[in-house]
Amino acid sequence: MPSIDIGLMQINSQHINYLKSLGITPYQLRNDACMNIYTGAYFLALAFNKWGVTWQAIGAYNAGFKNNEIQTRVSHKTNLGTLIKHGCAQQ
Repeated sequence: MPSIDIGLMQINSQHINYLKSLGITPYQLRNDACMNIYTGAYFLALAFNKWGVTWQAIGAYNAGFKNNEIQTRVSHKTNLGTLIKHGCAQQ
């Protein structure tokens, strides 16, 4: 089953079972902007705790936290670097 991203913070469906254990449902993530943002901030904080405030942590936010997903995170970092270079995002 392909993964999907939900709501403003693009919470990935890989986290759904864990979030359900906390009482957070996909419906809430889609329809409650505050819940979605709090949840996204939580996963970003987990990434920062694991990798520090780094581009690797930013890439892990959506690509995942497993070590075998490092190539995907590097790809996200490269894409973000291109956006920054062309003035489409801030560093």
